[in-house]
Amino acid sequence: MLCVVLLPFGGMAQEIKDVQREGDTVVVAYELPAYRPASDRVLTLKPALCGATDTLYLEPLLVRGKRNALAAHREFVLSGQKRKGFREQEYIKARAIEQHAAVADTLRMPAGDFAWLLQPGLTLCLEREEEGCCRVEQLTGRCSEPYNPARAAAPADTSGVSGDSGISGTSGDSGGEGRSGVAGEDGVAEQGVQGYDTTVVLPPPPARLVSPRRVMPVTPTAPERLKSPVLHRMDEYKPYASTQVLSRDSDALYVHFGLDKVNLVRNYMNNAVTLDSIVYLIDQLMQDTLTEVQVIQIVGLASIEGRVGHNEWLAGERGNALKEYIKQELGVADSLFEVGNGGEAWPEMRWQTARSQFRGKQDVLNIIDTVADLDKREAMIRALNEGITYKYIRQNLLREQRNSGYIRVFYDLAPDAAGRAINRALELMQEREYEEALQLLLPVEDDPRAQNALGVALYMTGRREEGIRRMQRAAEAGDEEAKRNMERIKKQ
Repeated sequence: MLCVVLLPFGGMAQEIKDVQREGDTVVVAYELPAYRPASDRVLTLKPALCGATDTLYLEPLLVRGKRNALAAHREFVLSGQKRKGFREQEYIKARAIEQHAAVADTLRMPAGDFAWLLQPGLTLCLEREEEGCCRVEQLTGRCSEPYNPARAAAPADTSGVSGDSGISGTSGDSGGEGRSGVAGEDGVAEQGVQGYDTTVVLPPPPARLVSPRRVMPVTPTAPERLKSPVLHRMDEYKPYASTQVLSRDSDALYVHFGLDKVNLVRNYMNNAVTLDSIVYLIDQLMQDTLTEVQVIQIVGLASIEGRVGHNEWLAGERGNALKEYIKQELGVADSLFEVGNGGEAWPEMRWQTARSQFRGKQDVLNIIDTVADLDKREAMIRALNEGITYKYIRQNLLREQRNSGYIRVFYDLAPDAAGRAINRALELMQEREYEEALQLLLPVEDDPRAQNALGVALYMTGRREEGIRRMQRAAEAGDEEAKRNMERIKKQ
């Protein structure tokens, strides 16, 4: 399915709008009622396309009230899933549909397997399940009128219907031609069709699939794709020391700042490439189920130009600027960062001077080694050779010192969290708790060991086509249980 679209008032709710064949694809456009749950509840909409010969269960939509959404987000963060790079479950905000009458979507399926969608009599059915803190309530299931191409192409008859009528409280369907209000179990006036039985119980999918076996835990090892000079095991960690010469580390990544600037600009020097590399490396590390990020070490620096106090402020703000950039891009927890303030980059200055050749080089090294007052040290270097020495330094050395971006990411190898999640999901599936099992499997959906289990969980919760694709993938990889499942599905 493509992205969900909220339609303004006047859109017809729960209706198949169009069914067409475009080359090798069947395209079905439809609308669902924009039901709105209470603030502390979540509403699950489970649509299905019901034809004369088959039923296609579509992906459920979640509509969360404000307080429910906040609670779900808090649980996502506290569970550690956000820190490990998992994606939060998608949902629609109840307040986003408050001024809308329908949720629109478009489905595209291969015509070879889903030609039955083009047959007459296709209906759009919908089951609803509302959940709060203490109970789950199964609401009335309903089906639309059978799709009629001629009726869909005709202009809508809006006689007797107020185009400005809205959704209040928990939302019901908008009015439409030939529709009368029918009270549902949730006490909301819903729209039925005169002379047409709209109450439906969707046919359940077959329940006799082969239960997947337990998986063997994986022994943690450093993944090959994470072998970067920026990434280090936690046992190599050392806190930053002000005497450390960062420039000696040729593999370190730096982002740079303009003179007296603390804002991070992507198109300054080589910042864009460096920032993208930093984000990619950390993202890959967080997505890997066998590793856990422990410390993201950043050091902010300023050049020796200007007063010491101001430069220390610059260095601190530059380090924080890089930290905030990474947090914004990846949602990394604040507690994982260690931001060091390198102040004026005198260790870098001495190291660069020793490796360069210019007039007054030895005098500069002597001043750095013998003068403790940093402001006085800078003034003496400025005065060397009537300013000629300092001019060379400013043009060739100082620009490299205005940076925050010495970055090291330290990680530990984690236990096989994916293996544990898969095995726990299998236990739930033995108890027929397929929905709970699915929630454990989705965060590890890329693990090859999870494919058959995930396929069964998807199939048994109504997402049949996606489940079949997962089981087929597992079967092609040699999973015997998945092969047997595919044989059983083909025989039904």
